[in-house]
Amino acid sequence: MIAPGGPTLTAKSDPCPGVEVYFPTLDAAVDTITVWRTADGVTEAVAGALRATAAGDFVVDDWQVPFGVVSTYSGEVFDINGASLLGAQSAIQVESADVWMQAQVDPSESFIVDLQPGSFTGIGRQRRTQQVFVAGISRPFEQNWGLSAISGMPFNVLTQGDQQAAALVSLLEASPLLIRTPPKFTTIPRLLSASVKQPSQDPLDWNRTTLNWIVWTLTVDEVQPFSKAILRPLITWDDWAAAFPAGSYTWDDVMAVYGAGTWTDAVRNPPNA
Repeated sequence: MIAPGGPTLTAKSDPCPGVEVYFPTLDAAVDTITVWRTADGVTEAVAGALRATAAGDFVVDDWQVPFGVVSTYSGEVFDINGASLLGAQSAIQVESADVWMQAQVDPSESFIVDLQPGSFTGIGRQRRTQQVFVAGISRPFEQNWGLSAISGMPFNVLTQGDQQAAALVSLLEASPLLIRTPPKFTTIPRLLSASVKQPSQDPLDWNRTTLNWIVWTLTVDEVQPFSKAILRPLITWDDWAAAFPAGSYTWDDVMAVYGAGTWTDAVRNPPNA
């Protein structure tokens, strides 16, 4: 088995800022692949590319790339027996001045946050320590396990109109959420895996039917992210069926649209593109 070359990286913007990570050629012995991203001092698998099946080539969209820092991608390939090789690296930097909030497993559930005063203040991390006394010594020894995750962080968001409010209500059904921040928020992780236990809302103008502005108070606790093996695809078989209805298209018609391309080419250029 031969290790893969550095992937081709392309910035994307819909439904949120992301990166297409494309390996145009993989060795015939490759059975599965994990795509790794290293950014802001953290190395983790790309969602949807943790021991994913691969044959000849592979593509995945990283909708959780952090903003304003260099992100380096590489592929670790595995043969059918589990032996692995780590490939070459490629790097990209995705810029955004906005704060994004999204569901970790469904990139279509994402939007730019309109931050309100009081957000990201009083950021608290509890130090995990224990003081242990030993006979004959007046001062205790301290066992230190470092700072804990962020807890109780205020996160105040404004929605304007029914559509934004409905989008936030739908998003709050997911847990944990992902909050992506630009580098100016220096003491917050670029990718904050967040639990919001008790969202509350303060409608500003329900008596004014044309605006319907609501301020939401979302208290955030930092938690472990969702499994990187799971990611809801943006394009499903239903989308293909709708674009090429059986009564109007045969499989040969579909093949003619994509010419001599591979299945990966079709995935990279779905019917709604």
